[in-house]
Order: sequence, then structure tokens, then C-alpha cells
Amino acid sequence: MKQTVKRITVLTITALFCFAFFIAGFKSERSFAAVINNSVYYDEFNSESGKLNDDLIPFGGADVKPDYSAMRLNSDKSEWDAHIVNGGYKLEYDKIDSFCTVEFTIRRIDESGSWLGFSFGVSSVSTRFPLSSGALIFYSEKSNLFKQGSNGLQNADGSDLRDFTIFHDVKVKASLKFEKIADEEGYYYLNATCSDAETEEILNTHDYGKVYIADGYFGFNSYSMKADIFEFAVYDKNGATEFYDDFTSPAVSYVTGGAENPVWYANSYWNRSNLIVGSIGRLDITKAGSGVVYKEPFENAANKGLNLLYTLSADFHVGEMQNSAESGFIVGAEKNGNGGVFIGLTKISTACALVFRNDGKESVRVGNFNDPVINVVANVYYGKKAEVIIDDETYLFDLDSVFGYVGFKTVGGQGAVGAYTDNFSYENSEYVESKSSDSKFNFDEVIEKETVFGIDYDFYCPSKDWYRGERTELPLKVEGDDNGHLDFSSAGETSCFAPKKKYNDFIIRFDVKFTVTDASKGNLFGIEIGKTMISESFANSVYIGFHNRGEVTYCISNKCLSDEGLNAKPLVSQNGKTENIFIKDETYNVMAIAKNGVVTLHVKNANDPESVLSLVRARFENVNTDGYVAMFAANSLSLQLDNFSVINLDYECFENDNDYNTADEKLQTFRYDFTSGSDFSAITGGTVKKDKTVEISRVSGDVVTKGKVGANITRLRFNEIEGGALYKHGNLAVNVNETQGKITVSDGGENEYTVKLENGFVYKNALFEIEELSGKIYLSFVSGDKPLAAMSDNVYEFKIDNDLTAEKIYISSSGIASIKEMSVFNLDTNVTISSGIYVPQEVRIERTPIQKSGSGCSSATGGGLFVFLALGTVTAVMTAKRRKNNV
Repeated sequence: MKQTVKRITVLTITALFCFAFFIAGFKSERSFAAVINNSVYYDEFNSESGKLNDDLIPFGGADVKPDYSAMRLNSDKSEWDAHIVNGGYKLEYDKIDSFCTVEFTIRRIDESGSWLGFSFGVSSVSTRFPLSSGALIFYSEKSNLFKQGSNGLQNADGSDLRDFTIFHDVKVKASLKFEKIADEEGYYYLNATCSDAETEEILNTHDYGKVYIADGYFGFNSYSMKADIFEFAVYDKNGATEFYDDFTSPAVSYVTGGAENPVWYANSYWNRSNLIVGSIGRLDITKAGSGVVYKEPFENAANKGLNLLYTLSADFHVGEMQNSAESGFIVGAEKNGNGGVFIGLTKISTACALVFRNDGKESVRVGNFNDPVINVVANVYYGKKAEVIIDDETYLFDLDSVFGYVGFKTVGGQGAVGAYTDNFSYENSEYVESKSSDSKFNFDEVIEKETVFGIDYDFYCPSKDWYRGERTELPLKVEGDDNGHLDFSSAGETSCFAPKKKYNDFIIRFDVKFTVTDASKGNLFGIEIGKTMISESFANSVYIGFHNRGEVTYCISNKCLSDEGLNAKPLVSQNGKTENIFIKDETYNVMAIAKNGVVTLHVKNANDPESVLSLVRARFENVNTDGYVAMFAANSLSLQLDNFSVINLDYECFENDNDYNTADEKLQTFRYDFTSGSDFSAITGGTVKKDKTVEISRVSGDVVTKGKVGANITRLRFNEIEGGALYKHGNLAVNVNETQGKITVSDGGENEYTVKLENGFVYKNALFEIEELSGKIYLSFVSGDKPLAAMSDNVYEFKIDNDLTAEKIYISSSGIASIKEMSVFNLDTNVTISSGIYVPQEVRIERTPIQKSGSGCSSATGGGLFVFLALGTVTAVMTAKRRKNNV
């Protein structure tokens, strides 16, 4: 069954532009490698005062419309230590008369998030959440009781989750009764009830039993669970009010300041951006002629070939619109809102239509939308084009202007009433690239000499190249032991391992073996991405990883969402069953691919077939990957790390053989630009030309990889293509047809897809990339006369059940083609790395750490022998004999 599938586009005016390529299969809506999205401005129009933010310039009477008052927990982070403590009431055993009841009215404001915690027995208003006497952790559908243990709060119920939660489709009232137990000081019976706040219908109840609670305060913490708390109250046994707050008069103390007489204390990372106490509102541009612009205009800076310039997104509450008002975005306008381009909505009867108008030109109206709240996304492109997306429908427009002020405006005649607006997002694009070489460490025979304050030292972990966070140890190895690893012992907030290099697009892989696992601690490990500071806590980073929840492992993320809009979902195998990878003494191969603003997560047991690693366990979109990348562990997890590597996928990084130490390594992952003559190392065939290219033709034969590869990313830069070029790997065939101006992708059976190239496509110096995963093929390419950033327009996704058993890659031509560069990055082989640097005969190992935790190379803690970068006086030095490494 041959298929040609085109993206549905609604043409709204005569001679509208088309994007450069028609799409066969599915054109993936994602940013391209090394093109990242920067958040310029985001506003939910909520504040303590209920006033407009100073970053917006109003005109025509625009302002904020307060809807209600609440304490909004709006965190997209997952930080265990964070806490919001109520200082208005203190539970004290000797002073309480029989019992007290705590009530709060709450509503979840999104469908994602991990949990919300309610704490009790908080000794002071600055106490961290895990140091509370206890807490109830509310998940989406269950809850657990946590009690104070030797290392802070610990899960008292283990994997036996309680059928009780405060999250429903309605606003709910949670009532928690603390009844003290006579003659058992400090002990209470804890009972919870949840009811519909409007109808008072009981939704569920649960008795948590006897709990020890020290005298102290109550508080909250959120693990990425966003919620509004409308009222918080404490009542005595007679129903008299001991404390009440409806958040109409905000009184919050933040780390950076706040109310003079606070009743709420926000510590750790809670601040005014993620904890809003006061007015929850919307932007009011309902009056015709009113609007706002962002304070700084978008200027025609150096473009570097970027196509997508910026993206505007907002929710328009169109239910109140009337009298043919038009409310929407203005693009390329003046500071007072005049001129530019208008892209918005207008009410027609009970439905809405999309309105587009260049300044001074006739309006175009298309579409029919019936929802009371309509989300509008406008992508603005360098070529004075706009792509407007509503309800998965895409509309294309030519623009008169893309540079200038951006914002909102309502237009219309006398008595026109426009739409309220909310959740405004303004992002722009930036092209970044990394020249960092690959980083590899197998912890076997890695010793390097360093000079510190004029003194030479030999180190097992070269600190100028690697960062090692808290609670990690490199065990002393005896002669003959070449099976090295890095120990994570009871991992904490900054337990990580990372190269001191920044990357944008990369493959990170490593092996982990769990030495201790405890389901009650919610063990967590994974990959930190785009870190601005290499030493920062994992909770403050973008991360993806694996979280232990009883007998099921979850793929989990922080500050990014999966393609399903989630930051936590069960780990599912290829046969659809849930899996648990937190098994003691088992070794797992872990990999993540960061490319095109998308990160895919992969894992397999070391005993599983290699092809299992190509299965995508979770896929995360719109991730800013620019920065440091690290492997981390947390929540007291103990494990061994081995065979760590980061491979740079930047398109400008062709480093040939410099990063590879063995022939086997070259066969698994290699880059090659043919500057070394006829010794291809990892490939054979073709004819070497004087221009340092390899020519393929019917006469010279194919170019073939010497090694067999399974799932992989293959990149080809052709110097020229005359007649076409064919890429074959197993049952996959990608055929570039120069004479017909198209690319076909097929699996050798019924499935064949066609990508039509633009007229005038330049084949000289053209770059093509084929990414092969289990069940998916991604194809991307760029014309040779365009910058790499332009590849952001050409990312195509095909569903093909390609055979990923080990096969060689073949590249041939029906006419003549010459290849300038070629790289193959293997995705499903356990890459054997050799990281030997320098092994002296005598190695000094430091017995006692000198540095403070979290700095330098090791900052190890606990007993034993450690290695680290000495920044001060060296103490307790011992000498260990080591055998030389043959490199």
C-alpha cells in the first residue's frame, strides 16, 4: 500500500506561501538540532496586587480582571526540601482540647504533576518539608502517610497506597481531624474526609490510624502538582475558628522578602513566580481600542538562517464577546498598538472565526470554533510568514511586518466587547552549537597527573575534565582489578557525574547496577539536561529518569513534559506490560538521545537483546538541551555507575578518529569526513577523489560499513548527487531521486512514503540524516545552499517496523554521487569504551576529603578511601601500586 500523505493546510488568501516541502508521512512539529526556544515572557495575570506586570505596556484602558483569590501552587519543579509553612496556628499537645480539624478547599489546575504534600508537626516556619513530623502525600488517585525516620520523612505505607485523594474533577474540601490520644503524649488519631465543596457530597474518607506528631505548624509542598487553595482554616472541637485565611489579604514571607507580618512562610525555591498568593485573574482587553505590548520590540538581529523567529500563545475567553469585536495578537506593531498585523478571533452568532489583517488591508475570516475558551498559537517566520494553529487546524498567512512590538489588541465599533485573555507565552528561537568533543569514562584504568599550586598529583578522577557531586566514591582498586566503577552511596540532592563540557544535541549512555534498593524511599535516577551550573541540584534542573513506585517503575521528568503531556508515566515494555528496573544486583544499560529539541529515554537489562535498547520508553518535547549534561541519582539510592559516555551530535562536530581508542569502538559509533585518504577504517568501497570525497557509481560500487549496526542515527553530507543516491539498512530504503526531485522511504513491503523536494533544491553539500528506532524512522535534510538551522523545517516521521537485527549499511547510486562526510551513531549496541589516559606506576590516593561537599572532583563523604582534587594542604596520603595500562 503506497502512501502519500500531505499536511492539511487551509489557504486563506490568494497566492499564500507554501513551506518549502510537502510532507509525506508525518512532518514532526519540533525544533531542530541546535535551535532552542527561549522563553521571553510568560504571564498568567495573577499577582498579589491584581495589577498588570511592568513588563507590559497598556493602552486604551487594558488592565487585569481579578477572578478570585487563592494560594496558587504553580511549580513545574520537583523539590523535596521545599516548604510553605503556615505560621498562624501551632498544634500543641498540652493545649489542644480533645481534637482540632484542619480544612482547606482545593482544586487541581492541570492534569500532570506527581503529588501534593500536607505536612504537620513542623517545628519552625523555616523547617524543610522532609523534617516535618509527618505528611500526607496526595497523588492523582491515591495517598500515602509519611512518618519521620532516621533520614527524614519516610513512606510509612510503602507500596500499599491508600484509596484516598483530594484530587477530583470538582473543587473539593479536605477535612483532617487530629484527635489526641490521652496519656500518650504527642500521639494523635488522624482521620481524613474529602467532599465536594459545592454540594458537600462525601467523596471519600480514610482513617490513617495513630501518628506521632511533635508540637508544630502545618504546611504544604508540591512535587510539580499545580493546584489552587481557596481557603485554609483550623477549628477546635466545638467548631470555633482558631485560624482562617481566604487569601484576599496576602501575607507571605519569601526568601527575598514579603509581608511585614506574614502568616505564610515560603522557603527553598518557592518564590513569587511559582507561588501566587492573592489575585488570580485574566487580561482585560474587552474594551475596543484597548491592549498591551511587550516592553521591548523584536528587532531584525543577525538571523543565522533561523526560519522560526518567535511564537505567541494565549487562551482567549470568547464567551463574553459581542457586537463583532475582534480580539487577538498584534505583530510588528508600534509601541501604542498601532500598525502591524492583527491575528485574532471574532464572534459570529454563537461560534468564532479566525481573523487575519495586514495593516490597512481587508480582513480575512476563516474557521468555525465553538469552545468558550480558544487557544491560539502563532508561529512567526523570517520570510514574513505566519502559521496559526487552533484546534489542530493550521492556517498560513503572508505578513507585511514581523519586526516591532508584539502583544494584544481588541478592535471594533461602538459597544463592541472583546475577549478576556490568559496564559500568555512569548518565545523566540536561538541557534546554538557545541564544539565539545565526546566524553567517555569506563572507570577502569584512568589516572591523570595534575599540578595544583605547583605540586604534581596523580588522580583517579581528573577533576579538570570531570565533575563528581556529593556521596559518590571511586573505590580503591588493587593490582589486577580492572573492573572499575563509580559508587553512588545513599545519593542526595547533588549526587551526579558529569563531563565539564556543554552540549546541545547528544547521546548519553551509561550502565547502572543497584547495590541497595528500597521502594519506600521512591528511588530516583536519570539524566540532567541543559544545566547552567554543573553543581546545581537535580531538582532545579531539567531532568528525565526513572522513579521507583512499589513494583512499577515510572518514567519521570522535571520542567519538561512527554509527548502525551505528562511528567510521569509507567515504564512499559514492548509487549505492553509494566516493568520494574529497580532490582538489586541487576545491571541496566541506559541511554537518552537529545536531538531536535526532543529527548527520548531508553533502557534495557544488560542480559536482554541489544535491540531492546532502541525501544523508546518515553519521549519529551520542547526541551532546552543547551548546557551541561549529567547522570544523577537521588532519594538515598545506592548504585554503581559504569561505561559513561556523551557523544556530541552537533552537525558541525566531525572529529574523525580522535575520540576513539579501539577498532571495536569505531565500528559502533564513528564520524568520517574522508580526509585521511583511502584508509576508511570503518567503511569500504567507493573511489577516493582529490577533493577529499568518496565517489559512488554503477562502476565503482557501493560504500559499505565494515561493522554491523542495528538501530542508529546515520548522517550523510553529499558533495553532489547526479541521478540519485540510495541508503539501505536491513529492510529500510531511503532513495534520493535527483531527476524527479523527491525522496522515497520504504520498508521493502507495502509501505512507501514520498517527500517532494522544493524546486531548485541544491544537492551540492546537501545534508541528510536518517534516525532509526524501533518502529519509527525520522528523516531530516537541508539544501546545500541553506544554513543548518533551516533544517528545522524538514523533520519527517514515518511508522515503519524496520528490521533492527544487525546489518551493514549500504550506500549506492544509480548515477554518480560523491559523499563528503558520513557518520553512524549506533543506538542499540552496548558501546565498549576505552578511557585510559595516564597510569603511573605509583598512584597517590587521598584518605580524607579536603574540599567542601559539591565542589571539585569528588567531594566524597563517609569512611574509606577517596580521590579528589586537593585545593589545600594534602593530608594522609598513601601510595598504591598499580599496573600500567597498555594504550
